[in-house]
Amino acid sequence: MAKVAIYSRHHTYMKDMPALLCAWLSLRSPQLHEAVFANVIDSMKMLRNYVQILWSGAVGRKSLGTAPKRLVHTWLATRDEETIFRSSTGANPSVADILKMVHPKPSNKTRDAFYGYMIGKTVDTSALPGLVTEFERFKAGETMEVPDVPFTLLTSLPLSQKDWATVALRASWQTVRMNLNTCARHGAFKEAGVIGRIAELLRDRSEIERARVFPYQLMAAYRNCGPGVPPEARNALQDAMEIALENVPAVIGKVYVCPDVSGSMCSPVAGYRKGASTAVQCVDVAALVAAAILARNPSAEVLPFESDVVNVDLNPRYCADECGPPRRCGRRRNKLQCFRPLAESTAGERRLDCVHLG
Repeated sequence: MAKVAIYSRHHTYMKDMPALLCAWLSLRSPQLHEAVFANVIDSMKMLRNYVQILWSGAVGRKSLGTAPKRLVHTWLATRDEETIFRSSTGANPSVADILKMVHPKPSNKTRDAFYGYMIGKTVDTSALPGLVTEFERFKAGETMEVPDVPFTLLTSLPLSQKDWATVALRASWQTVRMNLNTCARHGAFKEAGVIGRIAELLRDRSEIERARVFPYQLMAAYRNCGPGVPPEARNALQDAMEIALENVPAVIGKVYVCPDVSGSMCSPVAGYRKGASTAVQCVDVAALVAAAILARNPSAEVLPFESDVVNVDLNPRYCADECGPPRRCGRRRNKLQCFRPLAESTAGERRLDCVHLG
């Protein structure tokens, strides 16, 4: 389990699974738990996931306990105040909840004031870190210079078009990907030179690797782009998807990919939610998986199926364009016949080494 936790975080870039396994080990093997914690809980998001799972009772305990508290203390102590503040967005639990839960001991006056500020206490503002002071002065209207703080801390403030351009240029790769429509709505891309720098950021290989982005996230961002998002940004997302697909393994031998394209696959991938159904459908995800495997295994064959196999002729380089034709195959609600693609792939003298059915 410890190996799976580390592998799932560092190789498959998961978030919930490694946090769950780490929390599970806190009751089963304290020594392995400590080793896994240091390798898996590498961001505030992961720390919140870990605390949330322990808090929920999902692994058999509803409090952190001595060992987890000590590890959280160490995690907080090894990050400076500005790093913690920049990653303080998010809830359930929030950073304030975690601080109240573990009661970390401040190492100096600045850390003491910072912890008090984060949990809503009245503190000596002169002892606060510089970034927090800049943020509070900007909120109070004492300065017009936009502080270098997380995007979500500024969105509720009355920002000008130039301010939005500054926020967009300072934002992380992941934040830019998720907020292209917001930036377009507030006119950030109308400022000179902004869209060019944003496009460069989105297709930057090192930033893509550091963000640990999945092709699915890029596909969702591409499909959710509103009319105000410039073509340069859309093209950069396609380039980023090609880079993200390089993580898909090449499979030795003859590969057949059999995506389900029946009518039921036209449902939103996260289910129907009134006013909040996703633009991405189940068939889109199936098509993306097929396109990803085809891009890394050009000799693979894709056999979409519903009541029968749907014949398509795919270009391995077509995957970035909304995942190509597979997503447009299924619209009829016929009885699903899962054996059809298997029968097709084994017909005649065809060689079969690997089948992906889904």
